[in-house]
Amino acid sequence: MSTSDDIATLAARFINSTSQHVFLTGKAGTGKTTFLKSLSEKTHKRFIVVAPTGIAALNAGGVTIHSQFLLPLGSYVPDETVQADWGAFFNNSILARKNPLNSDRKKVLREIDLLVIDEVSMLRADILDALDYRLRAARGNYRKPFGGVQLLLIGDLFQLPPIVRDREWSVLQKFYSSIHFFESTALKKSGFVYLELDKVFRQEDQSFIEILNRLRTNKSTEADIAALNRHYGKEPPEKAITLCTHNAQADKINQGELESLKGKSFVYEAEIEKDFPEKLYPIAEKMELKVGARVMFIKNDNVSNLFYNGKLATVTELTNDSIKVDLDDEDREIEVERMSWTNSKFTVNSDNELQEEVLGNFSHFPLKYAWAVTVHKSQGLTFDQAVIDVGRAFAPGQVYVALSRLRSLEGLFLRTKIHSGAISGDHQVTRFAERKEAQAPPEEILERGRQVYLIESLDETFNFDEIPKRVDYVLNKAGDKGRFSDPEMNTTLVSIKRAVEAEKENTIKFRRQLHQLVTAGDNEKLLDRIEKGTQYYRNKLFDELENLLKHLEFVRGLSKTVTYLRLAEEIDHTLMNQITKLWLAKPIAEGILQNQMSLDTEKYDALKKARREKILEKVKLELGKNPIKDASRKEKKKPAKKGATYQETYRLLKDGLTPAQIAIKRSLAESTIWTHVANGIKEGVLKLDKYMGTEDIAKIREALIEYGSGGTSAVHRALDGEYQYHHIRMVVNSLQIEKSED
Repeated sequence: MSTSDDIATLAARFINSTSQHVFLTGKAGTGKTTFLKSLSEKTHKRFIVVAPTGIAALNAGGVTIHSQFLLPLGSYVPDETVQADWGAFFNNSILARKNPLNSDRKKVLREIDLLVIDEVSMLRADILDALDYRLRAARGNYRKPFGGVQLLLIGDLFQLPPIVRDREWSVLQKFYSSIHFFESTALKKSGFVYLELDKVFRQEDQSFIEILNRLRTNKSTEADIAALNRHYGKEPPEKAITLCTHNAQADKINQGELESLKGKSFVYEAEIEKDFPEKLYPIAEKMELKVGARVMFIKNDNVSNLFYNGKLATVTELTNDSIKVDLDDEDREIEVERMSWTNSKFTVNSDNELQEEVLGNFSHFPLKYAWAVTVHKSQGLTFDQAVIDVGRAFAPGQVYVALSRLRSLEGLFLRTKIHSGAISGDHQVTRFAERKEAQAPPEEILERGRQVYLIESLDETFNFDEIPKRVDYVLNKAGDKGRFSDPEMNTTLVSIKRAVEAEKENTIKFRRQLHQLVTAGDNEKLLDRIEKGTQYYRNKLFDELENLLKHLEFVRGLSKTVTYLRLAEEIDHTLMNQITKLWLAKPIAEGILQNQMSLDTEKYDALKKARREKILEKVKLELGKNPIKDASRKEKKKPAKKGATYQETYRLLKDGLTPAQIAIKRSLAESTIWTHVANGIKEGVLKLDKYMGTEDIAKIREALIEYGSGGTSAVHRALDGEYQYHHIRMVVNSLQIEKSED
């Protein structure tokens, strides 16, 4: 098997039909990113994508490792007995006590089958071991590395390496022979399959491909160096981009070229909404441009396909709110539109499905200066021509990354000669890469892994021990909060536990039967038994779900039950998770046996939701006809309608009370009352000048005129926090009223 298409197909089979961890690598331009982008179409498994850095996470459509796993800054020590500076290091105890996972992140980690880590060359072994602990703890599965979650590790180790300081390494070297991810203790225990995409799509010049291959593995010959250095001193085309090793070099070139252009400068600012930390900004918040500036697109145009990430262009026309550019190698001028990046987190919704929740938005023109760019920031890009300045290369792989951005040697222009000393390679990485040759053929590993995974999958599907465990956890945590005067409601959770435990002996026998059929290779009988077993246990669990939903609906009608409800809903989540596994058991088994997974998960999700909705409808109808009273607790009062609470504030304002006095009287936050005031101004019920002075109004109006396009946060920043957000909204609402009256 030699083509990248074949390897990509094999990687998808490993993911779908085994629980084997996969390291998917390949030279620059072999399609690693393409595989990741299409993964959701290739697998039935629930997965999230994480990456070591913010920019890598944005590019991969995921989140940072530290954000998803709530890791503190510093290094992870996999030994509780070691003495260290715990300000710079952390261990399992510190993670559990001082940096515990919140319930949302735990839910996500319990829900996933697969964890995808992109740009794994930058991932350190200690951080991967910290993830191992987090996953075991979150999933309550301490027996299996990574809590039983499969890993897909994507990246090229010959590109940018992980960073470790001498002070950190003095401690970590006691546990790891190198800092690379493949030295992780958990990964070594569980093992992984090494798959390499080998067809280069970026370059077609075979001699250049061979030079790059030797450069990548630190095996360059004198002839290779000579062939590259023949491109030193050549006069580059005017539009060629420069690749250099340090940010300061790139910034100096870009700033100098911009200043040399004549004509008016235009400054464009990002529009930032809600939570989008500065460390995640894909480009600078402010961008100064002039006509003639060389720019590069940093996003793909997925709508009209006019440009792609790395496409070069020249600015031809600028106004205060528009940019036109002439695309390189095309006789075409286009107007550039603002594009958005989102800061997201993974959550589990009310249907127990993984989803991305958008926390904030960064909107800007998707351009950056293209006179020069660092090698680090050029990863993933392709250029026809480039001036390469790597005389000051300081990290293994930098020279390779720079040269591999080019399509051919013809487009290479060296600013400094390449010396063999600058072509540093990491010998540990080279030795690790040689393991691939010692590995058994991937097809053999796949065949063995398929049978193991089929048995594991069936064992997981027909093992319901997690449900009684979850009930015990909830009852212990809830204490007196889980006690009710109604006998039926008081014993619901215990009854669910007993009903599930009553099936334990049957499930053990049933799993044994399935094992025998898998070993015998009697696939027809196996699939028949799976179908009958899933129908039987689905019905059993849906019966218990009905009892639980009735209990939850009853509790929702009582006061002071938020904590208990949150706990009891975890049982709902566990039941639904098990029902999902039962519904998917037969089609997954068929896919594993046929070595071809084509699973319509949406169909089964729809069936599951429809049945749940039907049960919930029945429960609500029953409780509506025969409400259960609880003598030990008060029933919740129905909240006042939103309009009613505004009206009450307006009435008290007219009675002469201040917002602060109303907040005390109504037991509400003062900020809530100011929100009511802003709404009253918007509705024309209240007048702005009664709550703000003329000078203050004028000051905010001026800021709105200058910075209003960036939203209230931009105005708030421009005013240096002198005014609260509600002051700005009040002025905005007043202006809207004035416009509507004109």
